Amino acid sequence: MRRLLRQILLAPAALATGMAAWAGEPVVLQLKWQHAYQFAGYYVAQDKGYYRDLGLDVDIREGRPGIDFVAEVVSGRAQYGTGSSGLLLDRAQGAPVVVLGVVFQHSPDVLMVPARSGASSPQHLVGKRVMTNYSTPAVAAMLRGETGSLSKFGLLDQTNDLTGLIEGRLDALAGYETDQPFLFLQRGFPVALLRPIHYGVDFYGDNLFTSEAELRRHPDRARAFRAASLKGWEYAMAHPDEVVPLVRRYGSTRSLEHLRYEYQAMRALILSDMVDLGYVNPGRWRHIADTYVDLGLLRRDYSLDGFLYDPGPDRVWDGVQGYLWAAATAVGLALGVILALFRFNRRLRREVRERLSAEQRLRRSEQRLTEAQRIAHIGSWELNLATGRAAWSDEMYRLLGYEVGGVESCLENLLCRVPAEDRGKLAQALAATRGRADGAYRVEYRVDLPGGETRMVDERGRVVLDGLGQPLLLLGTTLDITERKRYELALKEQRTYLRTIFEHDPQCIKLLDRDGALLDMNPAGLAMIEADSLDQVRGHPLYGMVADKDRGGFVEMVAAVFRGEPRRLIFEGTGLKGTRRHLETHSVPLWDGERRGVRALLGVTQDVTERLRAEEKLRLSAAVVEATQEGVMITDPQLRIVAVNRAFTAITGYQEPEVVGRKPALLASGRHGQDFYQAMWASIQAVGSWQGELWNRRKNGESYPEWLTINVVKDTGGGIIHYVGVFSDISHLKQSQSQLEYLAHHDPLTGLPNRLLFTARLEHSLERAERNGYQGAVLFLDLDRFKHVNDSLGHNIGDELLRQVSGRLGQAVRKEDTVARLGGDEFTVLIENLKDSDDAARLADKLIHGLTDAFVVDGRRLFIGASVGISVYPKDGRTVDQLLRNADAAMYRAKEEGRNTYRFYTEEMTALALEHLELQSRLRHAIEAGQLVLHYQPQMELAGGRMVGLEALVRWEHPEQGLIEPSRFVPVAEDTGLILSLGEWVLRQACCQARAWLDAGLEFGRVSVNVAGKQVQRGDLLAVVQRALADSGLPPDRLELEITESFVMKEAERAIDLLRAIRALGVKLAIDDFGTGYSSLAYLKLLPFDKLKIDKGFVRDLPWDENDAAIARAVIALGHSLQFTVIAEGVENEAQRECLLRDGCDQAQGYLYGPPMAWDRVEALLRREEASVWRVVGL
Repeated sequence: MRRLLRQILLAPAALATGMAAWAGEPVVLQLKWQHAYQFAGYYVAQDKGYYRDLGLDVDIREGRPGIDFVAEVVSGRAQYGTGSSGLLLDRAQGAPVVVLGVVFQHSPDVLMVPARSGASSPQHLVGKRVMTNYSTPAVAAMLRGETGSLSKFGLLDQTNDLTGLIEGRLDALAGYETDQPFLFLQRGFPVALLRPIHYGVDFYGDNLFTSEAELRRHPDRARAFRAASLKGWEYAMAHPDEVVPLVRRYGSTRSLEHLRYEYQAMRALILSDMVDLGYVNPGRWRHIADTYVDLGLLRRDYSLDGFLYDPGPDRVWDGVQGYLWAAATAVGLALGVILALFRFNRRLRREVRERLSAEQRLRRSEQRLTEAQRIAHIGSWELNLATGRAAWSDEMYRLLGYEVGGVESCLENLLCRVPAEDRGKLAQALAATRGRADGAYRVEYRVDLPGGETRMVDERGRVVLDGLGQPLLLLGTTLDITERKRYELALKEQRTYLRTIFEHDPQCIKLLDRDGALLDMNPAGLAMIEADSLDQVRGHPLYGMVADKDRGGFVEMVAAVFRGEPRRLIFEGTGLKGTRRHLETHSVPLWDGERRGVRALLGVTQDVTERLRAEEKLRLSAAVVEATQEGVMITDPQLRIVAVNRAFTAITGYQEPEVVGRKPALLASGRHGQDFYQAMWASIQAVGSWQGELWNRRKNGESYPEWLTINVVKDTGGGIIHYVGVFSDISHLKQSQSQLEYLAHHDPLTGLPNRLLFTARLEHSLERAERNGYQGAVLFLDLDRFKHVNDSLGHNIGDELLRQVSGRLGQAVRKEDTVARLGGDEFTVLIENLKDSDDAARLADKLIHGLTDAFVVDGRRLFIGASVGISVYPKDGRTVDQLLRNADAAMYRAKEEGRNTYRFYTEEMTALALEHLELQSRLRHAIEAGQLVLHYQPQMELAGGRMVGLEALVRWEHPEQGLIEPSRFVPVAEDTGLILSLGEWVLRQACCQARAWLDAGLEFGRVSVNVAGKQVQRGDLLAVVQRALADSGLPPDRLELEITESFVMKEAERAIDLLRAIRALGVKLAIDDFGTGYSSLAYLKLLPFDKLKIDKGFVRDLPWDENDAAIARAVIALGHSLQFTVIAEGVENEAQRECLLRDGCDQAQGYLYGPPMAWDRVEALLRREEASVWRVVGL
């Protein structure tokens, strides 16, 4: 061994032979993609000679499409490679890959969306076109985690389709944060980034890996390759300006600007200033594996065994410089003492006279040196390279686990304590002295002691040359650094522990300088202030994010902390994106090592927005509880009262101190049995609540009714923590309950039973009749002429009249019969145990005659009558609805047949009613289906024979029944309200047809349209007319509206203003069916009519009936005196025409001139230009 060591030091050839086993050995690094800053550390390691210094000749091969970088490494064509977190899937699929170290602590995978899209979360992309697949696993995991399934997206296979996103063929594109966003910026297309880490998906990015075979066969080479690569990465991340051109020299096609952008983006992903390069966290890999399991890409029984490389103890010199300088001083002292000892020995040989004194001094020096070495755990040694003899200090023996002087101090006894894997390091360190001018070296290695303990030592040595420049001695010291290494490891673990807490704490952790500027902040804090990265806010004061009202307190807090005083502050802050939050921060001073000054403010901040809202809600709830008029009682699970409100005291008389700690049973009134309370608690236990009425007792002994609601309050685990009872005193409600019961079942005006009570009694009567086999009757009574009294004399008179009618009806029936008022002037009578129908008829006659005598109301004598309908059960019905409906039908028959009489129900009435309903339904359908048409009848000038207008008359062309006359369906339309939509349709159709004739150049005079009374009553007739004229374009003077005399006179006061407004449009107005109503001349002269139409009833018997002739002459004279044009309808023969013409009538209408005709026939007639055509043809 001594000869080998001398050869290493003396002969370069021998050294080369000894190291030829792996020095300069060629290896291949396969990159996963094309040259970029993403692989800068490896370029630096090669360019700076880091690989070469460790005996490696590295060939860096660029990745490109079609090259499987994992297969290259597994097959042995490459020994090392770079890959993403997908290496875990490759391992699971049988590829024996091993991760040597992590370069990117966070994955660069992002999902890019157009900034203008407003998509700020994966939820906004559901149903959208997303280009990604499992080549960007972090993005896939984010999408699935946020929405539950990747099937919710329109996934497209991954390509670098930037144009697709710009042109809108894609809604989102997965890619690298370090690359594509720069390309989008170059194209002027801003994108927003959805980062998986913001959604709990934190994958590693690029990893350095090798194969199990390489690691097994060449463990030292793998360790050396890893160390040189990480050293290259340290340099690359610290010197971007130097490395960017280097990346270009390696063949990258990216611009310098692009590479600088890539470097800046990588800083937040590699975190080289916070995490040791190459650091691997098995917990993170388990998180990644669990995510793959959730995606269905990895089995649940996965294993990480053998997947992660263990580099062994960290040998980096880290942070104990004071201790090392002390050790170095001791080593220097030891070397100096040793050299002095040699000089003393030589001098002793020359100076015999001073031998004794020199020996004494030497022994003292040796003793001091030995003691110093023992204290510092430093051993010294020397090796004579010529003789191979060595000398060890006492401490050197102890460091190697030998008794002092127990073994020969030689190189062999040293090496037998050094593990085989560390001997190469020692040989390499010795070989390195060849290239150093001072011949010094330094190496750390392990020492295995006999008891099984392993120590770590730091050896420093130097070659001493003789006068000819040849190696003579090897001098050195060996320092025990085991405790230092343990301290360094503990320090590193503590730093990792603290960094893990810092990175993953859900609360904001921050460091501020004395100006309030941000020094550092964890991800939770960045999310809280809505910053995309630490670089975005590092160095910026946080004062600007604090609300104006709280900024002074925040500044004072920072100042106090830098005075050494902890502070707590709640303030309102606004994030960079505008979100406002209430925050609570606890800040303490971060002292320097000697507590002489505060280095920074360390603050822990949490979002208390929801807590403050909850506290405010609790305060409001407490205020509501205290302010409410309902009593509130809260108990614990054992039913001990813990709190009551003021209303409880007001209702029960008990103050809160009197009841707290007691049970609610102190309020029990004794009115409820055990069964009641058992049922109540059974409901509470089953559904968590109970509500009902019960009686309790006040403090003064008085019982009172209350309405009580009990609810269970549970904690988050489902356990009961409180019962809450809310109750109100319903004593007054109970007192008024009988009154409400009465009001609910009786008519408030007359005191008679109302419809509800009458229906109930009728139902009970029907049940008894069914059981006992007897019959009964229902009389439906409606007052005649009551509406005239009510409208003319007022409601007060009408109400008193109804009360007197009720009294007479009650006197006319038996005690067991029921008289009820259903509403308005409708009354019903229930007769039970009826012997025969004659009894019902006699009672109906009695009721009618009982109302014939005058009623005296407010000094007036009023006369009314009654119409009565009778239905008998079970003959006319077996249900309440049937009997009331049939009695009502019979009553209407009595009215139709003269009023002031009674009628029994017959089945014919039901048939007529059904026919009426069926006709109503068909009419509604006819309006919607377009089955209605207009016919037009000419209106002629009597004197000249020319046509002056056309009256529009509606007809119903039923597809099965043919033409249905208006006399059948118009009354139905008026009864049901359909007349409103029907009348508007007629008006619009007539206006449109008239406009069409005008456009065709055909002259017809005016078109006349009938208006129903309900159209006037509704109040919007003016608007309807205006719309019809505007939509059709018909001039207003071409339209004439006909309104019946009876309606106009009945509603004269209401109609005057409306008719004047319509007349102001230019529309002509006519009174229809004149002579059939009761016209008031006072109103007639005020109404703005233009024409008066004599009813056909007075024309039919002209000229033979002198009475009709006299009426016709009077109407014509009246009309002319009022400046009206007079027209007669129903003119069917020449005698009628001549009579009317002789009496001065202006116009006529009837079958003498023509029947109502469809529009096309009228149009054909209008096209005949000869005026005589109308007379000859006899329209």
